[in-house]
Amino acid sequence: MIKIICFDEATEAIALRSVLERFNFKVELAYVGRPNDFLSELNNSEAIYIILSGHGNKDEFLMPVLAEDVYEENEPKHINGMVLREKLTATHKIIISTACQTGSQDLAMPFLLKDNIYIAPTDSVEGSSSLFFVIRLLYENLVLNKTLVVAFNFAKETDHETRLFRLFK
Repeated sequence: MIKIICFDEATEAIALRSVLERFNFKVELAYVGRPNDFLSELNNSEAIYIILSGHGNKDEFLMPVLAEDVYEENEPKHINGMVLREKLTATHKIIISTACQTGSQDLAMPFLLKDNIYIAPTDSVEGSSSLFFVIRLLYENLVLNKTLVVAFNFAKETDHETRLFRLFK
């Protein structure tokens, strides 16, 4: 099973789900608005592959801005490395982020400390390139049965935008 956690505009997540289901994978799509819901979906997923679909900026996942009374006490507004170090419990997952600027060592480290593999763009990446990167990565890895590293290298070499993705393991 593949899980997509959509924490912003849903077009990319819906496109990914459609293509991955066409590849005959079971796909679970979760729409979240609150940071605690993002963490809950991430930490409680049974899927090995988790795609984080949304926006990022300078080493954090940007969550939608909500009314103050929606947040729980001490709930973070965005998800950064410090929040993940404190609240991440997911282990042995392959986590793929399409969010811009989320491919930093600071954001990757909490995932790595829990024995996860983390793939994300180091800078701002054009949306269609990000979508294509994930499709190509999972096609090469799960349909053609190439190792994750080989699949990553194929997907990364598509163009200058896909070369912004980095694999942390």
